[in-house]
Amino acid sequence: MMSAVFTDTLIEIRQEEVVQRRNAHRKWLAHVKRCAAQLFTIADEDGSESLDRAEILRLLFIIQKRQALVDRDQPIPNDSLTEVMVEMAQHSINIEHTLRAVLDWLRDSSQVSVRDFVHCIAQSHEPPQKEDTWSLERRVSKVQADLDALREELNGKLDHLIARLPPAA
Repeated sequence: MMSAVFTDTLIEIRQEEVVQRRNAHRKWLAHVKRCAAQLFTIADEDGSESLDRAEILRLLFIIQKRQALVDRDQPIPNDSLTEVMVEMAQHSINIEHTLRAVLDWLRDSSQVSVRDFVHCIAQSHEPPQKEDTWSLERRVSKVQADLDALREELNGKLDHLIARLPPAA
């Protein structure tokens, strides 16, 4: 009885941790998406609701210039780009890395929409998801059981087909 209560308590604690981790991740992701949307608005100089390679390269150049000023302890403009840079830095998001990921992604298309831009930035900085060993083992066991059932089904169908073949002459 005591071990069952202990096990139930451990399971509840683990579930609470998973919920807390999931909520923290959702909050982080919402922040990243908000910053990415602001960055898109700043980079969209022509107001076309899409970014081309030149606009992203211009933004990357401006960010690199500002970073060089910061490295030399010189003042930088206090504008919306600086605010986004600070917000993203506070959440350990490297804007240069992010924009380079968007440029790599943009090789396949001529322009990127705000939705795709935000998605690309969120994906490029997605933290690794941790899972406990028990849940992984359960998932592996389920996949193995599904594969065993599929193998049995396919072997049955194969046996049925072989039985329907005419005898070799």
